[in-house]
Amino acid sequence: MVIWLRAQQGGIGIESDVVRAADLAQLIELDRASGHFERRADEMLASARREAETIQRAADEEAERTLRAAQTKYDNAARLGYEAGRRRAIREAHEAMLHGAASERDLLVALRERVADIVMRTVTRVLGEADRDALFAQIAVGLSRSLEGTSFLTVRVADCDVDEATRAFRRVCDEHRWPVNPEVVSDAEAEPGSCVCEWDHGLVEAGLPMQLRAIASAIRRVTRTDTEQQAAAAVNIAADQLLADDPQFDDQPTGAPQ
Repeated sequence: MVIWLRAQQGGIGIESDVVRAADLAQLIELDRASGHFERRADEMLASARREAETIQRAADEEAERTLRAAQTKYDNAARLGYEAGRRRAIREAHEAMLHGAASERDLLVALRERVADIVMRTVTRVLGEADRDALFAQIAVGLSRSLEGTSFLTVRVADCDVDEATRAFRRVCDEHRWPVNPEVVSDAEAEPGSCVCEWDHGLVEAGLPMQLRAIASAIRRVTRTDTEQQAAAAVNIAADQLLADDPQFDDQPTGAPQ
């Protein structure tokens, strides 16, 4: 038979019915030591469990933070990639638009030059078919207010225009009672339809060629101005559309971890 000094879960036991006092004191001391070591073992085990739980919680929190940071970087990288792709697409579209505007401008310039050439040829043909008598008469009438006190008037025209110019200037001279008779002479270097009038106070170049040059200059000026304005407008529109603020991103998470 065994007599246990403590509970069933453990402790010090004896097998004899009679125990001497010295042995009993030693047994009690041993039992106390056994209980102390059991409690100490339980405390160390509980402390180890608490420390393990603390380490586990810290590891879980660190893993959560790492996962959130990774998700944030992923989201921002996706947004940055999207924005970069969008800006690249916009830039390519605007470059294509600018090239298209340049091509359209070149086509427009060519078309306007073609139209201007047609207009000039039409005007030249119409004016070339106009009555030379009326042309020279108009020039003579324009000189009437400048001939007061003059002593001579020489009119140089092309050889083919001498007769028409002579008739026109003499008729206007008689109608306006000029103080001088105009002298119409042939000039080998003069263009048909041209007229150079020289008198005491100056010299005037008039006639069909000068009018055609003035018309051509005006057409070129208008064509160039319109084309430049339209090209500048196209470039300005493209430049305005290119202006955009760069996207700003932070490190805050933008979505739940996937």
